Amino acid sequence: MPDDLNKVVYEGESEDSSQDIRDDPSLRDLGTEVVTVRVEGTEKSFLVDKALLCFYSVYFRNTCMGAFSEADERATRVEGTSLITFRRFMKWLYTRKIIVYANPKEDRLDLAQRSLLNLYIFADRYDVRHLRNNVMRAWVSLRVQRPGRCSYEVVVKAFGNLPTNSAFCRFLVRDFGDRWVPRADDECERMLWSRLPTEFFDGGPHAPGGTTLPRLGIS
Repeated sequence: MPDDLNKVVYEGESEDSSQDIRDDPSLRDLGTEVVTVRVEGTEKSFLVDKALLCFYSVYFRNTCMGAFSEADERATRVEGTSLITFRRFMKWLYTRKIIVYANPKEDRLDLAQRSLLNLYIFADRYDVRHLRNNVMRAWVSLRVQRPGRCSYEVVVKAFGNLPTNSAFCRFLVRDFGDRWVPRADDECERMLWSRLPTEFFDGGPHAPGGTTLPRLGIS
């Protein structure tokens, strides 16, 4: 990576620090069995530790340990995700670290935000609660380290792929409600207003067209 790209690393914290690590089923059975995961739309397949995968993902727990053909074949697939996003998931699965690159120059901040959004969408689709929480914390950490409003494209993609009541969407609404100054948008940005979801314009301090943005918290 070029020197002018700043690596932002988020190290996930344990959801329950009081839990004895020996009682964690993902570690008790670690390395005893693997599952082949194919990324749909690519030629790539990954051998993933079954205990880890099933411990963190309800979706994979049901497909790999339930009464599905995947359980017998020890193989499954993921759809609607890119190869790089799945690799980031694999990195997190084995290290609990989320790594993105952010720099105010050359729209690298936007690239980092898009990377985190894609990872959150994956975690939502495959029911990986710990990863969803870690991505949210990483987003807030990035927000503090690299101030700057996310692009409208990020908002549109988030609301198009996630429940509107998800923590991610609610955070975007709150963040825009706190920081958005519509008159500061240039002509290109104003042209994107019509693509913003209707849920984005319902109460709050500022919004185009005489409507306002909501201030919603995260729970």
